[in-house]
Amino acid sequence: MRRLALLLTLLAALAAAPSANAHIEGFSQARSLLLGPYAAYVDPQPTNVYANNSISFSALVSDNATGNYVTTLGATMVMRGPDNWSKSLDMAHDPTGYLVGSFILPARGNYSATFILHAPNGTDYSQSTTFTAYPDLPVRIQSADLQQDVTTGSRTVLAIETVDPITGQRVDKLNDLQMNVERWSNDHSQLFDQQQVTLKHQSKGLWTYDYNFPKASMYHLRFASRSGGFNYDDVPILHLYATDPPPADAGGKHLLPGPELGLGVVAVAIAGWTLRRR
Repeated sequence: MRRLALLLTLLAALAAAPSANAHIEGFSQARSLLLGPYAAYVDPQPTNVYANNSISFSALVSDNATGNYVTTLGATMVMRGPDNWSKSLDMAHDPTGYLVGSFILPARGNYSATFILHAPNGTDYSQSTTFTAYPDLPVRIQSADLQQDVTTGSRTVLAIETVDPITGQRVDKLNDLQMNVERWSNDHSQLFDQQQVTLKHQSKGLWTYDYNFPKASMYHLRFASRSGGFNYDDVPILHLYATDPPPADAGGKHLLPGPELGLGVVAVAIAGWTLRRR
């Protein structure tokens, strides 16, 4: 158990630390739930949950004592939402061992989800969490460059696209688009500062803004539009880390970064530990 706890601690540190390639991406609503002697990693797909759209949940169950995956247990998920809406379903096993189930959430708002794991001895273990469903707007807002890295102290062209919810193609359904840039602590516990800017319309479904990220930190990007009829809380955030550029020696060559190398060693150690356990 002590070795498993150490492994989980190392994995948490690896996941929480900003990487050298911290791209602009949606904010995950995946949850890790403790269920007696078991743990379940519950992940909604797609990551952004919208009202009136089908949302699939997958759950991977593991044994806390051994760390091994458990693919034989049954589970039930109960969802409760606005206006006393509720639905319960028994999750099914897919060929890879995941437990899966789908819902259509009828309205925007916060939903409570209770995950109930059925153990072989007849005992049920349950844990509750929450998910947010956003309104089903006529466009989806996302980064136009999913591989873009952001560094501090230099001009960054943020390219944002508005796409059709069904086709995924760029569309012009807005006459204006505002962005609120929020700088947060890496653990999401403290908002340091924020700045609201107006994006420039460049071409069909493409909006840009030149932004200089002042400090290495974790940032949220929120969006609003008067013509689109939505505010900052109506759209899923985009999430990124701005990192300092690597230091240069006297000859102008970049030195190897320290923290990323350390995290790489951690990852190798974790992989080695896992192989020894098999």
